[in-house]
This record gives sequence, structure tokens and C-alpha cells, in this order.
Amino acid sequence: MLKVFNTDALSRNQRFQRALLAGIVATIVLMVAYGLLAQMLRIEFSYVFLLIGYAIGWAIRTYGRGVQLKFSILGAVCAVICFIGADMINYFGFGVFTNISYFIAAFQTYLRILLSFNFNSLLGLLFRVGGVYAAFYSSRIV
Repeated sequence: MLKVFNTDALSRNQRFQRALLAGIVATIVLMVAYGLLAQMLRIEFSYVFLLIGYAIGWAIRTYGRGVQLKFSILGAVCAVICFIGADMINYFGFGVFTNISYFIAAFQTYLRILLSFNFNSLLGLLFRVGGVYAAFYSSRIV
């Protein structure tokens, strides 16, 4: 009996490595783009977090083509990193990534801003959670 193997097929680890690379690239590109846009316009576009989350998930799903839960977790983690980094660029500029003590102080200030108890910060937090969910849901083939 003749067996035909697909030698061009990627293994599970290779698909996850491609998904990881695509997720990192998408995270960095979207983080810098949104951070700069929000910093220049001085307006927070909360609904854009849903689109960013979906875009990160799409990149992971397209290049990784995985069905395991780890692809969804990768998408959610990339979205959280993207949202935090974009907000840090928006509020404090790129200089926040050059000095670790400045980054820690800025991160504490960012958490106070994000978790302050008013309607706008609560709505912004809900959009960020929605973006993380969009990345989680769209990162793998279901």
C-alpha cells in the first residue's frame, strides 16, 4: 500500500512559533500606531480596542492556524500587552521604555488612572476587556 505524506505541513510547534511571531509583530505595530495616534490627537478611541483585539487574533489565526487553547491564550496576552503599551505611549511618550524606574512609576500612575472610579474610566476598562475577549475568541480556528 502506498502512503502519501504531506511533507510541507507544519508541526504543532512550528504553527505555534509562527503564531507567536505574528502575534508579537501585530502587537508591536498596533501598540505603536495607536499610541502615537492617541498621543497626537489627545483623544481616547475606546472602541478601537475591539478592533485591535480582533486584528491581533486575526494575525495569530491566519499565520498559526491552530486549534488548541494556547493560541487563544496567546491572543489574549498579546492584546493585554498591546493595550498597556499603547496607553503608556499615549500618556507618557516613548521615553517610558528607556528607564526602568521611570517605567515603574509611570505604570503605577497608569494603573491609578485606569482603575479610578468614574464612568469614563469604567467604560474604557470595559472596552479593553472586550478587546482582550475579541483577541481570545478570534485567535484560533474553532
